[in-house]
Amino acid sequence: MVWQKYLVSDPSVRDGQLCAKGTRIAVADILDDLSEGAGAEEILRRRPGLALTHIAAALAYAAALAASRHCYKCVADELEKPVRPPRPRRKPPAP
Repeated sequence: MVWQKYLVSDPSVRDGQLCAKGTRIAVADILDDLSEGAGAEEILRRRPGLALTHIAAALAYAAALAASRHCYKCVADELEKPVRPPRPRRKPPAP
């Protein structure tokens, strides 16, 4: 499936989050519903305006994202980084 036909990002809608085309429903919301065990029928009932093709596109997008080594590496690196406090700035030497 070509997910780009059914999912769009518009800066004026949901702060530019990727959404189901023609709706304000974010792909992240669809994927959250699926990860919590909701079936397609339940998601369609919960989210009026959503179509089965939007759910399939969200899954296709997630699959493409998961298959991207670069993206996974970036996310994994961010998750593994220890949280460090910012270093104090050095004062420049006096003239």
